[in-house]
Amino acid sequence: MQLRALALAVALLTAGPAWADAPGPAPHATVTKPSAEPDGPVGVEADARVNVYVDNDGNKIVTPLTAVKATLAGGKVTVDAHGSVDVMTCASIDVLSAATPHGYFQEVRKEAGGDATVDVAGWLLSGGAVYSEENDYSSISGTFGVSKELFNKNTTVALGYSYTDSNVGRAHDPGFDESLASHTVTATVTQVLSRSVVGQVSYFMGYLDGFQASPYRHVRIATGVTTPESTPATRVRNAVAVRVKAALAPDHFIAGDYRAYLDTWGLVSHTAEVAYTWQMLPWLSWRLRDRVYLQSGADFYSWTYDAPHRYMTADRELGSYWGNLVGLRASFQPSIGRTQKLTIDLKFDFMMQKFADFPLLPERLMYVTELGATWAF
Repeated sequence: MQLRALALAVALLTAGPAWADAPGPAPHATVTKPSAEPDGPVGVEADARVNVYVDNDGNKIVTPLTAVKATLAGGKVTVDAHGSVDVMTCASIDVLSAATPHGYFQEVRKEAGGDATVDVAGWLLSGGAVYSEENDYSSISGTFGVSKELFNKNTTVALGYSYTDSNVGRAHDPGFDESLASHTVTATVTQVLSRSVVGQVSYFMGYLDGFQASPYRHVRIATGVTTPESTPATRVRNAVAVRVKAALAPDHFIAGDYRAYLDTWGLVSHTAEVAYTWQMLPWLSWRLRDRVYLQSGADFYSWTYDAPHRYMTADRELGSYWGNLVGLRASFQPSIGRTQKLTIDLKFDFMMQKFADFPLLPERLMYVTELGATWAF
């Protein structure tokens, strides 16, 4: 369970901004996908990359990922599959439990998935599945999506649905067995606003039902007693995102994002990001981005409770905090032939989080480095 939470933290740093900072459980978390897509239909696209996450809370995650995508039927059908392994070493001051009596543990999380997209009379239909497991947590997800280009391809509308069924366990406790179901619906409209500007509006709704607390975390009572945390069994999450991309010049591009989020646990957040990309040379591009995140705490969060309550949590991710991410990525595309395309990415992200009510770690510093290569032929 701890590995899943930390793997999600990696995803928050490396993923795109639209839903990147959405708190709470996610169907799965992996390193980023390829940063550059080949132009037009291709036969096969192979991707390999490794992601390293380190923070000042004693956590380290190394994630190798491989993925393969095939384009068939003249671009009408695409099929892809991926696999990844998260190898985590944790010595967090926040993880002291029966499973980690010395505040130290090592875990491995494995994930495999695939999906397919088919063009049916101009409608893109997609579906996929992902399975992941670790020693105390497993989940299987299914997704379905549909999209359509309208008005001379100036407008694209898309709808998506995903369902995740998870089993929550506790290390060294075979009698502990809980479940969590997650439903997610997304709706997106992408609009070409001019020859150089594209806008997008997205809506996200998630419904979670089941065990959402940590089987290890305890909360503090003012009397000195500690007790296992308890959270509501259901949670409804909503978010709206707006994104704009613009070409400032043939070799200079800018993108801006804003996302507002709220849920039934009383948590409200705002995310804003700006990114600048420079195509410095035909084979070299740079991207610099900055993301700011502000969050209010859940209604029932507290570092210390005056008395026992029905719902209690000491999860700092459910408290009030703000964060700032700065990232730099370099993409190389050396010439290797007319029918082949190679892209090499090197990325570094740094994020700082300031927690308003978590004395054990008022500030968390996170570093993510990623090296990847995509070969299309």
